[in-house]
Amino acid sequence: MIYYYLSKIHRFLKKSQKLNKKTIAIGNFSFGGTGKTPFVIFLSNYLKHYYKIVILSRGYKRKDKNIQIIRDNNINVEIVGDEPYLIHLKTGLKVIVYKNRLLASNLAIELYNPDILIYDDALQYWKINFDYKILLLDYRYLKGWKVFPFGLFREPISEIKRIDFVIVNFKFEEPFEIFEFMGKPASFITYKVVNRPDFKDVVGFCGVADSKSFYNLLKKFYNVIYFKSFPDHHYYNEKELKLLKSFKLPIITTLKDYVKIQNKEGIYYLDIEVEMKDFNRFIDFLGFPLCFKI
Repeated sequence: MIYYYLSKIHRFLKKSQKLNKKTIAIGNFSFGGTGKTPFVIFLSNYLKHYYKIVILSRGYKRKDKNIQIIRDNNINVEIVGDEPYLIHLKTGLKVIVYKNRLLASNLAIELYNPDILIYDDALQYWKINFDYKILLLDYRYLKGWKVFPFGLFREPISEIKRIDFVIVNFKFEEPFEIFEFMGKPASFITYKVVNRPDFKDVVGFCGVADSKSFYNLLKKFYNVIYFKSFPDHHYYNEKELKLLKSFKLPIITTLKDYVKIQNKEGIYYLDIEVEMKDFNRFIDFLGFPLCFKI
């Protein structure tokens, strides 16, 4: 609860500004992977056909603190961060990376004059009064909501009052229909595998927030001889990879991890994308024209 009250004080001290462009903030209330970045990619890939989009990200755990603009893939992933790099790789859109997203937003407007600014992991960023605030929740934690340090959540469930739309992520599990959550309009997403290397016995590793989900996914397709979990946003060295390669088996990881590896020999990635069956209702909620439905 201390984290939450400090956050409340921080929010009170910050002056929130409304920008002259449409803004969509996507984030979560919990520590751990809820699918924010995959959903940013999913939504951006639809909207880019009809609107001029720029994406903004903090670039958590990157090794450079200066403002960076990702225009192409020829940039050091360690400078911009793994998630911003992945977003650009899978959308082809410009991604501006900086902790001060208000400053980054003004730069985006000045340089590119976008129709919409989409923010990855921004629900705890108070300097901007976003037009839409989209909350991602992991289906496993819908019950037993506990605030850190007693649970995984940064904020109590009552803070959903400041959210505009709730999306429950079932990942690879069978979903159930959701139309409302705590009085807010809601829907659900699942994942589908879009790149699966064809092997039998493999070694696996990842450095993501929900490494257990990736391990369970690997076991659906492979005989996993050895699996190693690293911290989220981990940057790999040769010593760590040498251990994995010592098994002399194909090595499978996530695309988010794969882009950070220099010597990719013998290493492959299994990739996922978001599916949202109720996407048209979500678009209706955002107020976009009917011709943009799928």
